[in-house]
Amino acid sequence: MVDLGDWGELGGIEAWILTVSITAVLLVIIVGAFLGVLDLSFTIILTSITLLLFLDIIILYRKLSLHRELIRSMIISKKMGVSTEYLLKPRKRYLIFELLGYKGVDAKRIEREFKEKLSLLSGSIGVGLSGLKVVYYDARNGLGIIRFYHLYKKLVLLSLSLIRRIDGNDVVVIPIKTTGTLRKAREILKKRVD
Repeated sequence: MVDLGDWGELGGIEAWILTVSITAVLLVIIVGAFLGVLDLSFTIILTSITLLLFLDIIILYRKLSLHRELIRSMIISKKMGVSTEYLLKPRKRYLIFELLGYKGVDAKRIEREFKEKLSLLSGSIGVGLSGLKVVYYDARNGLGIIRFYHLYKKLVLLSLSLIRRIDGNDVVVIPIKTTGTLRKAREILKKRVD
C-alpha cells in the first residue's frame, strides 16, 4: 500500500501503475539526457504529460472499480430482498407549489431562496446534487413547478417549509403535488388555475 495523504491509499494495480509511470518517466529523462536528444524544457513537458496520463489511468481505474462495486452491491441487495432505490440513477421529480403572501417575486429570486434553505439542510454539495430548479412560476397566481431528483424529495419539502420571508415580505410555500413528468405537472397546474 502506498499512502498519498488526502488522496487516499493506492493498492494493487494502482500502485503498480504509479510505479511503472514514474519508472518510465525517469527512464525517458535519463536516456534523453544521456544521448543529448532532449533539452530540459522538452523533458519537463514530457514528464508532466506522462505523469498526468498515468494519474488519469489511476482515476479511471478507481471509477471502474467503484462502478463494479456498485453493480455487485445491487446484485447482492436484490438477492437479499433489500431495496436498491438509493443505488439507482436519480430520477427527476416535479413539485407543484403555491406561494401565498407576496406575489411580486420572480422565478430566479424564488429559486435562490429555495437553494439557500436547502443549503442549510444539506450544504452546497447537496444543493448541487439535488438538481433543484424552478422550471415554471406564474407570479399572478403564485403557482410554480420545481424540479429535483427523487433522492432529495424529503429535503426539498423540508426546505420549502423553512421559507418564511422573501424580500422582507411574509410568505408561505405550500407543496401541492409531486409528479414524475413535467407534462403531468403542467396539467395539474392548468387544472388548478382554471
